[in-house]
Amino acid sequence: MVKGTISVKQKLIIFGTGATLMSLAVAAAVFPIADALTLTLCFILSITANDVAAKHAVSQSLNYRLLLLSIASVFWLLTMASLAEATVAHGATAQSPVLTADDNKYFHWALHFHDGSVPLPKVEFPGYPAIILLIWKLTGVSLIWPLALNYLATLLSIVLAAAIALRLLCDKFPGKVHILTGVASLLMATQFHWLYYGTRLLKEPLLYLSVSLVAYALIPSSEHNSRLIKDAALLILGAAIMAVMRTTWMYFILLVIFLAAFPRRWQSDKAFFIITTIVVVAFFVFASHFARNPASYSHAAIVNGGDVMAEQFINGKNQHIYQRLLGDYFYMPTWHKALMLPITMAVQFFIPFPWVGAETVSFGTVFPRINFMWYAVGGVAIFYYLFLSWRKRFSLGSWALWPALSYVIIAFLTAGTVSRYVLPFAPIITVIATYVLMLYKDAAWKTAFKCWCIVFTALVASVLVVCYLIQNGIIHI
Repeated sequence: MVKGTISVKQKLIIFGTGATLMSLAVAAAVFPIADALTLTLCFILSITANDVAAKHAVSQSLNYRLLLLSIASVFWLLTMASLAEATVAHGATAQSPVLTADDNKYFHWALHFHDGSVPLPKVEFPGYPAIILLIWKLTGVSLIWPLALNYLATLLSIVLAAAIALRLLCDKFPGKVHILTGVASLLMATQFHWLYYGTRLLKEPLLYLSVSLVAYALIPSSEHNSRLIKDAALLILGAAIMAVMRTTWMYFILLVIFLAAFPRRWQSDKAFFIITTIVVVAFFVFASHFARNPASYSHAAIVNGGDVMAEQFINGKNQHIYQRLLGDYFYMPTWHKALMLPITMAVQFFIPFPWVGAETVSFGTVFPRINFMWYAVGGVAIFYYLFLSWRKRFSLGSWALWPALSYVIIAFLTAGTVSRYVLPFAPIITVIATYVLMLYKDAAWKTAFKCWCIVFTALVASVLVVCYLIQNGIIHI
């Protein structure tokens, strides 16, 4: 280092210190000082852990790590806004917040087993509130530390999206590694519907992390043979998280293991796939028992439990429009549901609509509806599947089928009415969109892509207008 210059580490420390002081100032202006100090400590620990992950998995360059720190700082402000909405906005505290829906159930499940002060709510998969309970055993009851865990999981998923892009695409774009990882990270950080669930007391952020770990582990790298043990460990870690968070989703883990093994890697990596599959199946069986939700019941309900599924997925006032549109979906024969896939897949893609209906305008109703970047990323990824995936020169292989097949399966099972169920696959879909955008500059199909973007934008706009008119009673169905 030339005397008088500032090293990369020093620049990061300076920038990080500034971000930390900003966090402390904002937190102290909104929350009690004890909570403000706790929030600042959570921020420091999270950005440090995220920077270490980025340094080893993606890039040691100053520009990329500063980009991540900038993303982390903005996202932390959003996390504090979510915390404020659950506490100071209602005159409550982080120790006794005002929460709704699943957030409230998870908080009270953990609180019940912590001190018995509240009744035990019904939770289908208690792994996530059990983690909250474990955190509280170490820190005391507070909404802050579980939110910090979700914040870190979301940041790590952004890093893993860039790492997936790097491992999958670096050979295709030599000399453009920094652009590749930067685009992937920025696309993830601007999908606000996806980010929103990282600011809530929900299991989604850990699902993001689970899917991203598994996807990263199953991509062959240039140091493939030397990384097999590390990749197996990451795959098993991702599967373990999934088993605890949402046990029934272990099917998706088994699906991608099969897709990654077929047809070529099985020949060279038999032990890798056999061992990881056995471990994943063991996790599934054990987690099903732990959740007191045996596979014989829950999966039978998914296949033929019309009453169970209808109650779970079309039951709120804001879902009556889907009831009118889809009819008695969960009582339909399989062939009828298959024919309705274009509708259920579209419902899953478009909701939540980018406007506030009957709800009160607030952070929690507006922020998740800023989902235009999700539409854009989805549109670019659809272009890949329709026009590039079947061409050997451009195909990313059977691995890239995973998010597409998972999307279809989730739409089929839930009638597409729970859009957040597909968000864990957003990092992989984003990598596919990044690939298309990186190819665009020198592609022979530029005109076709431009035409696709125009048609897709017009289609999205038309659907949103029609849905708005239906929701406001101007068009009747």
